[in-house]
Amino acid sequence: MVNILRIYDVSNYIHAGVRGDKNLGKRYRSKVVRRVDGSFGQISLPVAGVSFTLNAIFEAIAYANANADVNVTLAFCLDKDSYFKWDMYSSIFPNGEGYKSNRGKSGDLFITSNKSLILDVLKSITDNVFYGHGYEADDYIYSIANRYAVDFDSVEVYTLDHDMYCLCRDNILIGRVTTRDKSFNKDTFEAVLDIPFNTTVLNKLKSGDASDCIPPLPSHMFNKYQARLYPEVYQYMWNLPWMRGTLEETFGTGSHPVQLFDLLTPMTVPNELIELSAEKLNIKNLYSAGKLADNKYLKKVSITPELQITEIFDRAAEDYYYKGGE
Repeated sequence: MVNILRIYDVSNYIHAGVRGDKNLGKRYRSKVVRRVDGSFGQISLPVAGVSFTLNAIFEAIAYANANADVNVTLAFCLDKDSYFKWDMYSSIFPNGEGYKSNRGKSGDLFITSNKSLILDVLKSITDNVFYGHGYEADDYIYSIANRYAVDFDSVEVYTLDHDMYCLCRDNILIGRVTTRDKSFNKDTFEAVLDIPFNTTVLNKLKSGDASDCIPPLPSHMFNKYQARLYPEVYQYMWNLPWMRGTLEETFGTGSHPVQLFDLLTPMTVPNELIELSAEKLNIKNLYSAGKLADNKYLKKVSITPELQITEIFDRAAEDYYYKGGE
């Protein structure tokens, strides 16, 4: 039996789904509610991001069903109640722009409503949903992949986040989120990304991370650090504690380069927060959510959605409406 762990960066799927539904035609019609003007009617909730995320689950199930010798475990990582990196940024750059301050208010209402709904939907389907406690989705993805790489024949990380590319090694590959993206593994890393294998973190030290408002390491410091590295050690740069140690050896414990490295790279989440459950997916809830989200895999499937899933969608629709949704 081949055991595969698939880890999903859920935010990427929400954004891709909403962007792909240009006319926002994929919607859930809620129960009849009283509107603020006193009238009664249904709420039309955009659900393309939720539906696109569910595609990944249906595709994983189809893959496992088509390969009798394969067992697939799924894990979902989300951003919610994340604050460690914000605090870290403020301590390093007290006069800086602010961590991720250039992103505005985390997207429009379509995005935020889909993110809120998918969290509740996923929790009704599986116990392997990871978020919160101050950590970001990146931190969970990185920690789960590293912890369980020895327990699975293959770990597949589905993300568009370059921060996660350092995970790529013998049995960890980066999977594509949309058909426009490219998957890659250790052997195809350089051809796909056009950079030497496993140098994404090194490049971030050199260039910073504009999307997170993080400046680069000063050039004289970067040159000093790079001078002590040989191309032969690049393959070990998935091991961030090792890489952090080389920075400490070069600049000292608690130095600015070490602090910057901590800000630029994922944090390690405690093991008690990333325990994988062996429980099977709740298929009834999955199919119910798929039907309500107008998922393409359930177009011809006739089912009556589970009441608890309908209630989850209705609550999401009301929340969307009272926050200004049409």
